Amino acid sequence: MPDTRRFRSDLEELARRIEEGGGPSAGRLRPLIDRLTDLYIAGAVKINHSAMELVIAAHLIMKGYQVDVEVKVDDLRCDVMGANGERVIVEVETGFVPPDHALDPDSFCRARIASKIARYSQYADRFYLAAPPTYLMEIPPFLLTPPHARSEIELRKWKELLDRYYRNPPIPMELLRRAKLNGILVTYVDEGRVIELSTEAYLNLFKYI
Repeated sequence: MPDTRRFRSDLEELARRIEEGGGPSAGRLRPLIDRLTDLYIAGAVKINHSAMELVIAAHLIMKGYQVDVEVKVDDLRCDVMGANGERVIVEVETGFVPPDHALDPDSFCRARIASKIARYSQYADRFYLAAPPTYLMEIPPFLLTPPHARSEIELRKWKELLDRYYRNPPIPMELLRRAKLNGILVTYVDEGRVIELSTEAYLNLFKYI
């Protein structure tokens, strides 16, 4: 049996921490905690992922969005969705690598990130990835280029990578061509806060490694 009381108490403590840091009241986050707890009982979410979702949800609420978590969109389920005349979707990345990919973790994570951008961004007016400050994601550089100007060579390179990991169904080239990433939400769970970076600023971090 999952330790539901521990899961819920952890999220409630995080909600209090967010409120004390100037975020929305813990009461405004309670419906999201209720939903995440129900999903935890069903074995659909884990605490580290849910904690990040709660911090991101609070960030969007403070920006005036109506927010929900674990929202179905066609055959996908997005982590966080905000609505306020536009649809914002945020997908959380923690850097987890399953044991089956212990010998190809870099390629696996690179493909997973590209696949999320390609699949989810088509449903959003603005699409973001969120990651903890301890995890540096490798973002496809072609996302800095408008769809009509993207290099076919670069697109094919990423398509070949995706085809190694996503075959059923494969991710169409057209989704890569139209994909967008409006920024990265660096999510500090300890402090209950988010720093928003542009895609270009985040990609510039790779110049130093």
